Amino acid sequence: MADIQNGEAVSLSYEEVARMLPERKVHSHKGDYGKVLLIGGSDNTTGACILCGRMILTAGAGLLTIMSVPEVVHTAHQVLPEAMTITLNESDLESQLSEFDLNRFDLIVMGPGLGRSENTEKLLQYVLKTDKDVILDADGLFYLKRNLELLKRKCRTVITPHLVEYQRIFEYDPDRIRDDLKRITMMYPTLTVVLKSENTLIAHNGELIVNLTGNNALAKGGSGDVLTGVIGGLYAPQHKWETIPAAVYIHSLAADRWLENHSAYSLLASDLIQQIEKVLFEMSRKRK
Repeated sequence: MADIQNGEAVSLSYEEVARMLPERKVHSHKGDYGKVLLIGGSDNTTGACILCGRMILTAGAGLLTIMSVPEVVHTAHQVLPEAMTITLNESDLESQLSEFDLNRFDLIVMGPGLGRSENTEKLLQYVLKTDKDVILDADGLFYLKRNLELLKRKCRTVITPHLVEYQRIFEYDPDRIRDDLKRITMMYPTLTVVLKSENTLIAHNGELIVNLTGNNALAKGGSGDVLTGVIGGLYAPQHKWETIPAAVYIHSLAADRWLENHSAYSLLASDLIQQIEKVLFEMSRKRK
């Protein structure tokens, strides 16, 4: 890894990231690559959940189940037939969760398009009390401030806030943001923070990585949902910490590749998924 600012943080190289990709064994089956539960989507935001789910599968997860409201479930049946679905019982969520079997899943991803309601907080509390690794994004972060004690858990929690969301969760001083990230992740040893910005910062257990790939083509709705999907898809097979900064690198590098033949104005989240697939293909060949 290359040192940044006198060892304060490190960045990853292309070769390092290529080596961090989860191994795809010749003799294997879908269960070897992780069973992911994605909780997201609402009546007015179906796209965020679908984009995230598509990216989770494209990045390598073996099985995906989407837990959401009827409209999102219906859309998933039409545009993402590879995913299984569970319909959220919004009127009696506590009863549904009390009977829900999480043992068949290896990873929970929560938040894209979920909306902000009493049920959102109930779901947040439910997933953070489980013995499963959890990735929280978007609306999954909204109620985290008043549930910080739940971050003191044995399993990994990955949060992916942009700056406004980060300020809502933690105290923020722009002059000491790196020190604060180190302090926070030492306070919560199983927490990984992916702070999205021009140069995204990834903090874990007092260590800090700065991502140097990417450009302003990513400044468009849906890019964050795709990032959550890349993290989930690469992390699900082996649950290795290094796949998180690797996912950030790949997500941003795909935007750099896009600019080789396209305008920064035109990158859509769906285009980004296709571009990430090309980067993964290139990197997987590099490993051979």
